[in-house]
Amino acid sequence: MQFPHLCTKKWFQIIVFFVIIYAFIKTLFSEHEETKFDSRFASLEHFKLWSKYHNINSKIDVLDVLPNCGIPYTCPDNTFPVHIYTGHKNKDPSKLCIMGKYITNHASNDGRGLNIAVINTKRLKIKTFVTFDVYIDSSIVVDMWMNNTIKSNDIVLIYTFDEASRMLVESSKKLFYDYVIPVEVSPPVIPNIKVTAKEIFCNKHEKLRYGYFCNGMRKYDDILPAPLTNRNIMGNVIFSTPIAIIVTEIDKNTEHIDSLTMTLESLIRQPGIDPANVYVFYNGSNNLIVELVNIFKFHLVSLNIKKEFDDNTCSVGYKITEAAMKMLGRKERYVIIINSGLILSPDFLYFMSQLVIIADIDRSIIGISAWNVNGYKTVSSNVNIVYRVRDFPSIGFLVRSDICTKYCEVNIAHSCLNVSSMSVLLNKKIHPEVHILVPDISRVLWRPLSELNEKYKNEYRRQIIVAERNTNTLPSVVLQDPNLLINASYYQHVSDLLRNSLVISFSHDEIKKCESGDSFPMKLMSKFQNKTFSLYYDEEDDQYEISLKNIVNCFGIYVDRNYNLGGSYYGVFRLTFNTNNVLLVKSGSPFHIIKPNNWNNV
Repeated sequence: MQFPHLCTKKWFQIIVFFVIIYAFIKTLFSEHEETKFDSRFASLEHFKLWSKYHNINSKIDVLDVLPNCGIPYTCPDNTFPVHIYTGHKNKDPSKLCIMGKYITNHASNDGRGLNIAVINTKRLKIKTFVTFDVYIDSSIVVDMWMNNTIKSNDIVLIYTFDEASRMLVESSKKLFYDYVIPVEVSPPVIPNIKVTAKEIFCNKHEKLRYGYFCNGMRKYDDILPAPLTNRNIMGNVIFSTPIAIIVTEIDKNTEHIDSLTMTLESLIRQPGIDPANVYVFYNGSNNLIVELVNIFKFHLVSLNIKKEFDDNTCSVGYKITEAAMKMLGRKERYVIIINSGLILSPDFLYFMSQLVIIADIDRSIIGISAWNVNGYKTVSSNVNIVYRVRDFPSIGFLVRSDICTKYCEVNIAHSCLNVSSMSVLLNKKIHPEVHILVPDISRVLWRPLSELNEKYKNEYRRQIIVAERNTNTLPSVVLQDPNLLINASYYQHVSDLLRNSLVISFSHDEIKKCESGDSFPMKLMSKFQNKTFSLYYDEEDDQYEISLKNIVNCFGIYVDRNYNLGGSYYGVFRLTFNTNNVLLVKSGSPFHIIKPNNWNNV
């Protein structure tokens, strides 16, 4: 049974907020049946019950946090928000929210019986929350507990769940009657409460799967952009940069809509996000996506891209990306591209704000990727590190507007196997001095639900999407000296890392032992933390990077013989392993001549 959210006054001497207690007690009194105990054993029974419940003031756990307990208006002075949900039959447990926190206790049997919460009115602190299972135990213990626990001016909230009358004795009925001060259940004046757009959407499409978006009480949440509280980055260009959400296809009978809702929700929660800067691009017409995007107050751009004979879903997505970048890049220096199915880390925009300043200074940086394609869990461990690499931005990235306006042209011959949309869009070779910035730990988690449930025709794409990765979950991560990423500074930084590194080497035999976990170099690095290791190797095949692939496979990076790894900087491939920096330097790299200080001792 669902009751209104209330504001409870704290100036009552003792308030027993009993949602259905009045009708409940009235029914009980009409029965006129007094529960009797055998006088010879009453004292013993009382003792047993007291032994069971006298330590019931167990730790209170917070199940969920809901600001203001979901009340859409501010409670008056000297009041605080309360929400009680008494459950449904015996399968849907009851819930209690006090001052924004849904609470429970260890002793609760899903709340069966009498649930009692006591609030100290001076400190507005929950003193205790207990459950008495009066279905199997006599309520005489409730009398003893209340007389020993409740103090003057305490606020007491009582509600029932499932069955609370079977063992309720007459003395408890009288005690409740003496304690109860009538309270108006509904406030006499309720401000105009508008039904949220999200609630309307969830109710309208209740037969569809929306996972967490419409789950339980969340469908009543209002969708509001997160405010920017960090004054140091106010005015940063990132907060006026247009953001394009690329939706390849939406089918209400699949999980595509779930993937989109995850992306939109993680974006609206970015501190400083301005919905006026967000554009959702999709192909064709779809009322479902229109309704969903309007909840977030984002712009909608419907395109009419005809699917050609040799087109697949990915090539249509590339064409949507091209259209978005050309449209949004006309007036702004940068455009942010986010694929539907990406869940943004809490610091996505903050991460971008720290690096876009470097891109302004160094025009050889064409973009900033929030996703590290090689960021598997075993080789991605430092949330503060960013790499400069010779590569294209991948899913979830910022790119310079002039790059696409000059060079974008979709090559349909590229298949879905290439996860970098920019490598498909840029049909001309970029100068080798042009780079992008990539985090060691990704700022996006790629979870396109529609694709996760498909049978993959290609193992490479399956690994790219499904393999376990590290994604940042912290809200305000300060990056390690972004100025080191400027062209000449980064070259010097890599040189310094190599000079002060510990050298390791992999023989062919040691590489073979990686599969069994007996590789000595891997065991050695596992014993250290926060060190820098370097490995100099001879590349057998520059085109297919055979030697590099054999080495990184030891670290847990998935490799495919038909696709290059990417992510190198002048022949130096960087990763982190067990918090250690690792630099793999191939023969022919300009860094190959820079040897560590202990080189002669190796």
